[in-house]
Amino acid sequence: MSSACVSCNGLQKHLLGNTQVSQNGSLQWVNTSLPRLRASAENCPACKLLLNGILFHHERVANIKESRIRIRAESFPSAPGRISQDHLSLELRWREEDQHVDENYEEDEYEAYPDLKLEYFTDASK
Repeated sequence: MSSACVSCNGLQKHLLGNTQVSQNGSLQWVNTSLPRLRASAENCPACKLLLNGILFHHERVANIKESRIRIRAESFPSAPGRISQDHLSLELRWREEDQHVDENYEEDEYEAYPDLKLEYFTDASK
């Protein structure tokens, strides 16, 4: 039996037993903080890839305390019968909820708009 990484729930090995299905049908693989992802990246190639993508955008998070950065990753599998790419959506949030507020703010907007969003695409045919 394969063991799953605590941070990415076995993303690299596609261990679906530890993932949660969201309302939109996506699989939630990661829900952690930047320090935990950094620690997991030492032993997990999938976490290392996610961390490298985040660090590529270092200028966006340089002045943010790492413990405030929350990371969520979901995969969106291809629909049967359609030719498309599978992808993993990586969202980072570090602002407090009230920093997103403006006069046209709605309750669910905080969840809808991350502070940084990265997309990883895979070739579904291989």
